[in-house]
Amino acid sequence: MKKFITLFLLMAGMAIVVNAQDVITLKNGNEIKAKVTEITASEIKYLRFDNLEGPTIVIAKSEVFAINYENGAREVINPIVSTPPPAPAPVTPVQQESPAPQAPPLYYDDNGYEGLINFGYGLGLDWVYDYVHFSIINGYRFSPYFSMGFSASLRYVLKTEWLFVTPALHFKGTFLDGNIAPFLAVGLGYALAVAPEFEAAGFAFNPYLGVQFKLSKRFGLSPSVGYDAIVFSGGGISKVGGAIMFKLSLMVF
Repeated sequence: MKKFITLFLLMAGMAIVVNAQDVITLKNGNEIKAKVTEITASEIKYLRFDNLEGPTIVIAKSEVFAINYENGAREVINPIVSTPPPAPAPVTPVQQESPAPQAPPLYYDDNGYEGLINFGYGLGLDWVYDYVHFSIINGYRFSPYFSMGFSASLRYVLKTEWLFVTPALHFKGTFLDGNIAPFLAVGLGYALAVAPEFEAAGFAFNPYLGVQFKLSKRFGLSPSVGYDAIVFSGGGISKVGGAIMFKLSLMVF
């Protein structure tokens, strides 16, 4: 019985000794068994529990999470605030680039009226004198690539002041269906001289190349260059004359 009482007293004394210490818990989870002697605004001073006669140790207050004192009290020095994980960045859907819109052709109709008002200058060859040219063509466009019409033209010879009137058929073939398109045209007609001292007439042939530029749905411009040939016959004279023709045409659709 006495042995049991003695053993009980020894165990109770050990429990008192174990509990008669302060425990400093650091932020990293480590624990220091100590005897806290002083707490300042920035430091905690303590003695090691296994060396209470030793030197005073100083630790930064910012490194301490809490202190469990020997009397059972607990003081949290720096609460550990759990930081929620950052929200995932929003996923921006990848947008595919849509192809750039193409401008619709200004020439909407495949067929319909096509008129031209022509201004030109003929650079005479051989015995033919220079002249100015004016004509109007009223035609019909059967497709984007072919049109035909009737024309009436005036040629005024600068040196002799002669005037030629030429009715003709006009044919035009366009190589492309677009706002800018090259073309080949041919005029076939009969030239009549209007001059008191000179009566002549003859077959007229006028092939030329050009490029048409459509400025809007209704209007366009077409510069061109070609050869203007006339077979003169009258007054006992029969000659073939020609000139290099430069023209600028206003197109009306």
